[in-house]
Amino acid sequence: MNNIVLFGGSNSVMKDYLYSGLLGNGNINIFNLALGGCTCIQNLYELKRERNKDIIKKADLIISESNVNDIWANCENHEKLSINIIYRDLNWYYKELYDTNKKILVLILPFSPKNSKFEIINNIHRKLIKFYGFNMIDMQNYYRSYNLEEFGARIDPAHQMSKIMRELGKNIANNINHFKLIVNLGKVNDNPKFVFCNPNNMKLIKNNNMKKYFIKNSMYSETTYRIQNGIYLQFPIRLKNWKLIALHIWNHDLDSLIKNPSSWIESMLYVSQITLRNSRKSIVKQSSFLSSVQNIQNDFLIDDNSFVSFGGSGKLVEFFQNTHSWSNDKKEIDHC
Repeated sequence: MNNIVLFGGSNSVMKDYLYSGLLGNGNINIFNLALGGCTCIQNLYELKRERNKDIIKKADLIISESNVNDIWANCENHEKLSINIIYRDLNWYYKELYDTNKKILVLILPFSPKNSKFEIINNIHRKLIKFYGFNMIDMQNYYRSYNLEEFGARIDPAHQMSKIMRELGKNIANNINHFKLIVNLGKVNDNPKFVFCNPNNMKLIKNNNMKKYFIKNSMYSETTYRIQNGIYLQFPIRLKNWKLIALHIWNHDLDSLIKNPSSWIESMLYVSQITLRNSRKSIVKQSSFLSSVQNIQNDFLIDDNSFVSFGGSGKLVEFFQNTHSWSNDKKEIDHC
């Protein structure tokens, strides 16, 4: 049996898509670490999590795709994630992939929304893929070469037809032995050190009623902590002067008057907010009923007075593409 580890977005998660095609070989174990609607920061997050170390170690092939979500986060009218952050995250992520010393295959999927910087973002991917000697399947260039871009965008511009993605998965699974291993380039991993901070590592101020939940569905399982009005969490002193780069948030309906939405679109309309504070600024982050790993777009250095609290009382509001707080149909929820 060959072990494949999959990093990516919804193209790697959706039913009857890439994942199903990879399984069709019958001689494949797949460890799917992808999450829809998130940029490469989520790939980096999963790659560095302690619970995934053994999975990565046993991988015969690592498949990665994030260009579609990177492009959309940058061009979406509200989130507007900067090219500089995307470039930084991709450099970190690809360097960590190189450090695994595994066969790496990166997919450049077709996605070319009008008035976007899709070529710049795709070229960042291509540059780093070439630099580290990874394997690449560039469907964007293939579609352009054969005038298929309009055809590929007819049904869903961000997701190719399921038949195409399944066939891609089948062909990848049948050709694992043909993908090349990473060549030792003598590169030193000079990335910053990445550490994780869970709410149970933080000091609970003013309210001791923070609830812990274990959430599981057919794809994911996480231990979560619910932040509600009156709960303040202080960052530990050991993280003083560390920079906060991302948050993982997953709202759910346990012990809640709200029931889980029935669709992706409905999920995006349920909105909650938390505020990150230090001595210099307050940043509001928004989340929906979708699990998400979100960039912190503004610089946030942890100091002696750094807290997380429920609600949106900060002046800097960072929007997220899959939390439609700007919609007239939004529904506010009382926890995060």
